[in-house]
Amino acid sequence: MELLVSQQDTARTHITEFSYDVENGLTFESWFKRYEDIFKVDVASMPDDAGVRLLLQKLPAASHDNYAKYVLPKQPRDFTFKETVDPVTKVFASQSSLFNVRYHCLRLTKKLMDDIIVYTELVNQHYKRFRLKELSEEQFRCLILVRGLQSPSDADFRRRLLQMIERDPKSNVFDLVEEYQRLKSVKHDAGSVENVLTGAQAARANYAKREAKQPLLALWGMAFRTLLPFC
Repeated sequence: MELLVSQQDTARTHITEFSYDVENGLTFESWFKRYEDIFKVDVASMPDDAGVRLLLQKLPAASHDNYAKYVLPKQPRDFTFKETVDPVTKVFASQSSLFNVRYHCLRLTKKLMDDIIVYTELVNQHYKRFRLKELSEEQFRCLILVRGLQSPSDADFRRRLLQMIERDPKSNVFDLVEEYQRLKSVKHDAGSVENVLTGAQAARANYAKREAKQPLLALWGMAFRTLLPFC
Protein backbone atom coordinates (compact mmCIF):
# COMPACT_ATOMS: atom_id res chain seq x y z
CA MET A 1 0.00 0.00 0.00
CA GLU A 2 2.81 2.39 0.95
CA LEU A 3 4.59 1.55 -2.31
CA LEU A 4 1.43 2.34 -4.28
CA VAL A 5 1.03 5.70 -2.51
CA SER A 6 4.70 6.46 -3.15
CA GLN A 7 4.31 5.70 -6.87
CA GLN A 8 1.22 7.89 -7.10
CA ASP A 9 3.02 10.74 -5.36
CA THR A 10 6.00 10.34 -7.70
CA ALA A 11 3.74 10.50 -10.73
CA ARG A 12 1.80 13.53 -9.48
CA THR A 13 4.98 15.38 -8.50
CA HIS A 14 7.12 14.72 -11.54
CA ILE A 15 4.51 14.94 -14.30
CA THR A 16 3.86 18.60 -15.12
CA GLU A 17 0.57 19.89 -16.51
CA PHE A 18 0.09 19.35 -20.23
CA SER A 19 0.22 22.50 -22.39
CA TYR A 20 -1.08 22.33 -25.96
CA ASP A 21 0.94 24.60 -28.27
CA VAL A 22 0.92 23.42 -31.88
CA GLU A 23 3.17 26.23 -33.14
CA ASN A 24 5.98 25.09 -30.86
CA GLY A 25 5.39 21.38 -31.31
CA LEU A 26 3.85 20.86 -27.87
CA THR A 27 1.40 18.07 -28.64
CA PHE A 28 0.05 15.42 -26.31
CA GLU A 29 2.25 12.82 -28.00
CA SER A 30 5.45 14.77 -27.25
CA TRP A 31 4.30 15.46 -23.68
CA PHE A 32 3.41 11.80 -23.08
CA LYS A 33 6.78 10.62 -24.43
CA ARG A 34 8.53 12.99 -22.06
CA TYR A 35 7.06 11.09 -19.09
CA GLU A 36 6.87 7.69 -20.78
CA ASP A 37 8.93 5.90 -18.12
CA ILE A 38 6.74 7.22 -15.30
CA PHE A 39 3.58 6.21 -17.15
CA LYS A 40 4.96 2.74 -17.94
CA VAL A 41 6.23 2.04 -14.42
CA ASP A 42 4.55 4.16 -11.74
CA VAL A 43 1.18 4.83 -13.38
CA ALA A 44 0.93 1.31 -14.82
CA SER A 45 1.13 -0.14 -11.29
CA MET A 46 -1.88 1.91 -10.13
CA PRO A 47 -5.49 0.77 -10.41
CA ASP A 48 -6.58 1.61 -13.95
CA ASP A 49 -9.20 4.19 -12.92
CA ALA A 50 -6.60 5.97 -10.75
CA GLY A 51 -4.27 6.19 -13.76
CA VAL A 52 -7.06 7.68 -15.88
CA ARG A 53 -7.86 10.26 -13.21
CA LEU A 54 -4.20 11.23 -12.88
CA LEU A 55 -3.81 11.61 -16.64
CA LEU A 56 -6.93 13.76 -16.99
CA GLN A 57 -5.95 15.87 -13.97
CA LYS A 58 -2.84 16.87 -15.91
CA LEU A 59 -4.99 18.39 -18.67
CA PRO A 60 -5.82 22.11 -18.30
CA ALA A 61 -9.54 22.87 -17.90
CA ALA A 62 -10.02 23.90 -21.55
CA SER A 63 -8.21 20.80 -22.83
CA HIS A 64 -10.21 18.55 -20.51
CA ASP A 65 -13.45 20.06 -21.82
CA ASN A 66 -12.37 19.49 -25.43
CA TYR A 67 -11.58 15.85 -24.70
CA ALA A 68 -14.86 15.33 -22.81
CA LYS A 69 -16.81 16.70 -25.80
CA TYR A 70 -14.83 14.48 -28.17
CA VAL A 71 -15.86 11.25 -26.40
CA LEU A 72 -19.54 12.15 -26.03
CA PRO A 73 -22.03 10.55 -25.41
CA LYS A 74 -19.66 8.54 -23.23
CA GLN A 75 -17.90 9.96 -20.19
CA PRO A 76 -14.09 10.06 -19.69
CA ARG A 77 -14.47 7.62 -16.78
CA ASP A 78 -15.91 5.01 -19.17
CA PHE A 79 -12.49 4.35 -20.72
CA THR A 80 -9.45 2.43 -19.53
CA PHE A 81 -6.07 4.16 -19.35
CA LYS A 82 -4.98 2.65 -22.66
CA GLU A 83 -8.29 3.60 -24.30
CA THR A 84 -7.89 7.16 -23.00
CA VAL A 85 -4.41 7.78 -24.39
CA ASP A 86 -5.37 7.18 -28.03
CA PRO A 87 -8.24 9.72 -28.35
CA VAL A 88 -6.41 12.32 -26.26
CA THR A 89 -3.44 11.94 -28.62
CA LYS A 90 -5.74 12.53 -31.61
CA VAL A 91 -7.46 15.57 -30.08
CA PHE A 92 -4.19 17.28 -29.17
CA ALA A 93 -2.12 16.32 -32.20
CA SER A 94 -0.29 18.53 -34.66
CA GLN A 95 -2.65 20.05 -37.23
CA SER A 96 0.13 20.74 -39.73
CA SER A 97 1.48 18.54 -42.50
CA LEU A 98 5.03 17.27 -42.21
CA PHE A 99 6.12 19.67 -44.97
CA ASN A 100 4.66 22.62 -43.04
CA VAL A 101 6.39 21.46 -39.87
CA ARG A 102 9.70 21.35 -41.74
CA TYR A 103 9.06 24.68 -43.43
CA HIS A 104 8.43 26.43 -40.11
CA CYS A 105 11.50 24.74 -38.64
CA LEU A 106 13.66 26.38 -41.31
CA ARG A 107 12.06 29.75 -40.49
CA LEU A 108 12.90 29.45 -36.80
CA THR A 109 14.79 32.47 -35.43
CA LYS A 110 15.85 33.67 -32.00
CA LYS A 111 13.96 36.77 -30.93
CA LEU A 112 15.83 39.65 -29.29
CA MET A 113 14.46 38.97 -25.81
CA ASP A 114 14.67 35.15 -26.00
CA ASP A 115 16.92 33.33 -23.56
CA ILE A 116 19.46 31.15 -25.42
CA ILE A 117 18.54 28.10 -23.31
CA VAL A 118 14.84 28.50 -24.08
CA TYR A 119 15.66 29.01 -27.74
CA THR A 120 17.81 25.86 -27.77
CA GLU A 121 14.93 23.85 -26.29
CA LEU A 122 12.71 25.21 -29.06
CA VAL A 123 15.29 24.17 -31.67
CA ASN A 124 15.39 20.65 -30.21
CA GLN A 125 11.60 20.38 -30.28
CA HIS A 126 11.42 21.48 -33.91
CA TYR A 127 14.27 19.18 -34.85
CA LYS A 128 12.44 16.16 -33.45
CA ARG A 129 9.35 17.03 -35.46
CA PHE A 130 11.43 17.64 -38.59
CA ARG A 131 12.16 13.89 -38.95
CA LEU A 132 15.37 14.49 -40.86
CA LYS A 133 16.09 10.82 -41.58
CA GLU A 134 12.84 10.59 -43.55
CA LEU A 135 13.60 13.67 -45.67
CA SER A 136 14.26 12.90 -49.35
CA GLU A 137 16.44 15.01 -51.64
CA GLU A 138 13.37 16.09 -53.63
CA GLN A 139 11.53 17.18 -50.48
CA PHE A 140 14.58 19.16 -49.40
CA ARG A 141 14.72 20.94 -52.78
CA CYS A 142 11.03 21.83 -52.45
CA LEU A 143 11.68 23.22 -48.97
CA ILE A 144 14.53 25.41 -50.19
CA LEU A 145 12.51 26.65 -53.17
CA VAL A 146 9.44 27.65 -51.13
CA ARG A 147 11.55 29.00 -48.25
CA GLY A 148 13.32 31.32 -50.71
CA LEU A 149 10.12 33.05 -51.86
CA GLN A 150 10.45 35.87 -49.32
CA SER A 151 9.64 38.86 -51.53
CA PRO A 152 6.33 40.57 -50.63
CA SER A 153 5.26 40.09 -54.25
CA ASP A 154 5.77 36.33 -53.83
CA ALA A 155 3.74 36.03 -50.61
CA ASP A 156 0.57 34.80 -52.33
CA PHE A 157 2.56 32.43 -54.57
CA ARG A 158 4.32 30.99 -51.51
CA ARG A 159 0.99 30.39 -49.78
CA ARG A 160 -0.45 28.70 -52.88
CA LEU A 161 2.58 26.43 -53.28
CA LEU A 162 2.35 25.39 -49.63
CA GLN A 163 -1.31 24.52 -50.18
CA MET A 164 -0.34 22.54 -53.27
CA ILE A 165 2.17 20.46 -51.30
CA GLU A 166 -0.43 19.98 -48.56
CA ARG A 167 -2.77 18.45 -51.16
CA ASP A 168 -0.05 16.39 -52.85
CA PRO A 169 3.01 15.64 -50.70
CA LYS A 170 4.66 13.96 -53.71
CA SER A 171 4.95 17.27 -55.58
CA ASN A 172 8.46 17.90 -56.91
CA VAL A 173 10.39 21.07 -57.77
CA PHE A 174 9.26 21.00 -61.39
CA ASP A 175 5.60 20.78 -60.30
CA LEU A 176 6.11 23.81 -58.06
CA VAL A 177 7.84 25.82 -60.79
CA GLU A 178 5.05 25.01 -63.25
CA GLU A 179 2.41 26.07 -60.73
CA TYR A 180 4.35 29.24 -59.88
CA GLN A 181 4.50 30.23 -63.56
CA ARG A 182 0.81 29.46 -64.00
CA LEU A 183 -0.14 31.60 -61.01
CA LYS A 184 2.09 34.42 -62.20
CA SER A 185 0.51 34.27 -65.66
CA VAL A 186 -2.99 34.36 -64.17
CA LYS A 187 -2.03 37.34 -62.02
CA HIS A 188 -0.60 39.16 -65.06
CA ASP A 189 -3.74 38.47 -67.12
CA ALA A 190 -5.94 39.64 -64.26
CA GLY A 191 -3.90 42.84 -64.05
CA SER A 192 -4.26 43.45 -67.80
CA VAL A 193 -8.03 42.98 -67.63
CA GLU A 194 -8.19 45.33 -64.65
CA ASN A 195 -6.24 47.97 -66.57
CA VAL A 196 -8.63 47.66 -69.53
CA LEU A 197 -11.63 47.98 -67.24
CA THR A 198 -10.08 50.96 -65.48
CA GLY A 199 -9.43 52.63 -68.84
CA ALA A 200 -13.00 51.98 -69.97
CA GLN A 201 -14.38 53.39 -66.72
CA ALA A 202 -12.23 56.50 -67.12
CA ALA A 203 -13.47 56.95 -70.71
CA ARG A 204 -17.09 56.63 -69.57
CA ALA A 205 -16.48 59.16 -66.82
CA ASN A 206 -14.97 61.65 -69.29
CA TYR A 207 -17.85 61.13 -71.67
CA ALA A 208 -20.34 61.75 -68.88
CA LYS A 209 -18.56 64.99 -67.97
CA ARG A 210 -18.67 66.18 -71.57
CA GLU A 211 -22.35 65.32 -71.82
CA ALA A 212 -23.02 67.22 -68.62
CA LYS A 213 -21.32 70.31 -70.07
CA GLN A 214 -23.30 70.24 -73.36
CA PRO A 215 -26.62 71.58 -71.96
CA LEU A 216 -24.76 74.37 -70.18
CA LEU A 217 -22.95 75.41 -73.38
CA ALA A 218 -26.24 75.32 -75.27
CA LEU A 219 -27.84 77.65 -72.72
CA TRP A 220 -24.93 80.09 -72.97
CA GLY A 221 -25.25 80.05 -76.79
CA MET A 222 -28.99 80.70 -76.64
CA ALA A 223 -28.51 83.55 -74.18
CA PHE A 224 -25.80 85.07 -76.39
CA ARG A 225 -28.00 84.94 -79.50
CA THR A 226 -30.93 86.44 -77.59
CA LEU A 227 -28.95 89.36 -76.23
CA LEU A 228 -26.94 90.05 -79.40
CA PRO A 229 -29.57 92.34 -81.09
CA PHE A 230 -29.58 94.59 -78.06
CA CYS A 231 -25.86 95.12 -78.09
